[in-house]
Amino acid sequence: MHKAIFTIWIVVLAVFSVFANTPDGGGKAPKQDARRVNVFQPAPNQVFSDQDDFLYSTTTYTFGDLVVFSYFDDSQFFILAQDGSKIDSVILQNNQYYVFSPGDGIYQVVGNKSFSLLIGDPVSANVLGYFAVDESGSPLSTRLNTYMPTNYWGGEHFILFAYNDGTEFAVKNLSDNTIISAGVLNKGEHLQLDGYYGVFLGVEANKPVSALSYTDQGYFIPSTNGTFAGTEFYGFSGYVGSWPNGIIITAYSDSTTFLIVNSATGDTIATDTLDTGEVFSYAVYQDVYWQVMTNHPVTVCNSPYAAYSGYYYYLTRQIDESGRGIGTNFYTPVIAGTVNIFSFEDGNEVLVINTTTQDTVWQGTLDAYQEYSFSSSYTVYHITGSKNLAVISSYGGGWGADFVPLNFSLGLPDVALSSNNIYFDPDTDKRAPGDPITLSAMVHNWGYQTAYNVAVQFYDGDPEGGQAISSVMIADSIPAGDSAYFQQQWTVPDYPEYHAVYVIVDQENTIRESNESNNMSFKFIIPNDDLLPPLSTIIDAPVAVNVVGDDSLEFDSLDIRINLVNTGTVDAPNARAILSLPPGMKLTEDSQDSILWDVIPASQHADSVWHVVIDSLIDGDAYFYSILVESDSSAPKIVERMLLINRPVGINERTTDGKLPAEYFLSNNYPNPFNPVTHFDVFMKKQANLQLDVYSINGQKIATLFKGSATAGKHSFTFNGAKYGSGVYFVRMRVDGKDVMTRKMMMLK
Repeated sequence: MHKAIFTIWIVVLAVFSVFANTPDGGGKAPKQDARRVNVFQPAPNQVFSDQDDFLYSTTTYTFGDLVVFSYFDDSQFFILAQDGSKIDSVILQNNQYYVFSPGDGIYQVVGNKSFSLLIGDPVSANVLGYFAVDESGSPLSTRLNTYMPTNYWGGEHFILFAYNDGTEFAVKNLSDNTIISAGVLNKGEHLQLDGYYGVFLGVEANKPVSALSYTDQGYFIPSTNGTFAGTEFYGFSGYVGSWPNGIIITAYSDSTTFLIVNSATGDTIATDTLDTGEVFSYAVYQDVYWQVMTNHPVTVCNSPYAAYSGYYYYLTRQIDESGRGIGTNFYTPVIAGTVNIFSFEDGNEVLVINTTTQDTVWQGTLDAYQEYSFSSSYTVYHITGSKNLAVISSYGGGWGADFVPLNFSLGLPDVALSSNNIYFDPDTDKRAPGDPITLSAMVHNWGYQTAYNVAVQFYDGDPEGGQAISSVMIADSIPAGDSAYFQQQWTVPDYPEYHAVYVIVDQENTIRESNESNNMSFKFIIPNDDLLPPLSTIIDAPVAVNVVGDDSLEFDSLDIRINLVNTGTVDAPNARAILSLPPGMKLTEDSQDSILWDVIPASQHADSVWHVVIDSLIDGDAYFYSILVESDSSAPKIVERMLLINRPVGINERTTDGKLPAEYFLSNNYPNPFNPVTHFDVFMKKQANLQLDVYSINGQKIATLFKGSATAGKHSFTFNGAKYGSGVYFVRMRVDGKDVMTRKMMMLK
């Protein structure tokens, strides 16, 4: 029976609500017998060829779908049954998704690259809700892939929340890569999109955002600190299907005071004090955006617990004291239904107590991949483990969904930065060519483990085609929860309004981490208003062209695509985009410099493309072009872009064949993979102190190949790994005590 039944059920509910607190569609009794599922027995040699490449896995319960979201090319995923046998598999590229439908049960999802996983029945059903998480399990991220379910009653919304001023975002349809919305939000503001149902969505932002797919309740709220536990929250509770939602606050410390505020009016909704394990619930009977503030960390959710004690179709992954959803201490406010507990480590001593009666529900030991489930009543369960657990609550096997915690992130670091971690000194928008400027970047490790040999580099423009501002800088280690500070002196270039400083972390991909999609960000030298309303403007074009041979270009034609998103509340009639090209570039005969749209309706978008040819190579470092954007209902603005010209360093400048090297450089090793001997070359632009060290995958130094003064020119070195095992190793080059470059190499015996 669907949660949302028509008039007959509503009448029955009205008559009998006094006697049985059952939501619309309730009535199917949950499983009554507690059960324990035997340990998974995966057979990796039979399922995938190289077990070492498939380190990303999680175990979960679902009653319909397993939706895998990929963040990288060539991502391979397997679904395993409880006996370790392969049920299904798929290979996905970046920003792709796949819906497995294995039915009710416990499953293990295994991948060769990190991923996010949505469970329940979001695709095959509706009337549910969840916040997205990225591939490290974080609900606040600069990149989130998710799904907006189909609508049923009306009142469904897709909502973005911003946590920093100047948060620039774009929402794309992952199926066809079209832009749905774009703009700028400040701290505490939100974007609400209606009318996009049954759509897979991708969100990209310059600063972390959260993304809520709301078609009903059953989800925890992200905190401003990037987890699901904290002291400040921005949330939404709706009234879809005329079912009351709820704001539920759970305390993990004594004397925890809280304040709930209506975000639109500023009115106080509720305030009180809680002690450890106590829960406050407030039933919501209309759509409301709200803010929660506390003096001690709490968890906050929107779930049926506030208004129902009987059965209600839903699914929610419960959150522990750490806010990660994987931990050792859970207070779980639930209604009648089923609770599933998963262990991710062997010898996990689990205790479940009903805090209403103080009865012990279950006490026992679980090993890794084991699961225990029991029938729940309306109460708060205190679930503890001696090691890491995850908990899912649900009812009835339908109409519920959530992103699940990802246990693989427990053993991995997560180095990250966003645009608000990039700083300019002096801190002024009035920067002129030739001015000295100090560039700084704060790199965080949001993961669970220390990150070693963290390489960072500054670029003028996208690193794929941009020009390096700094050499590679390396932090020996960044512990979990800590950060490292990097700094580079620079001079403001000509035409600074066209330039953006990019910072990239771990460009050589030497660190195995839980989330690699947050390893790069950028900041314009002169702030632009590209994404400001009402016509948010997105440009898609090449960022650089390489000079090859005798002053030839790798390409002599390109497309400049423009996408205008009307984020205003009124239509934009006679919207125009006029392209101005510099010497050396011109439009093809089939393109006009001015593009006109009769009207771009409010909350809609339009795009077009200019076809451009490069008819001559100029002497400068870039082609600078601009686009005028305006409409009858919006003021004009200028969008500035550049196409960098990359002139290569001649190969003889990195050898001793007549010229000295133009830089310090460490070549890739050859052969690679190797067994057990490999070689590489070092190029020195002048005599200096050189140190070459080899490190294992966990950051331990295992060999020093050279330490001393090295003359200018080319030097060759050999590494013999005969006494070491197969695996990934790194060779690190330092000159005069400063990190220059790190290379990854693979030994296969």
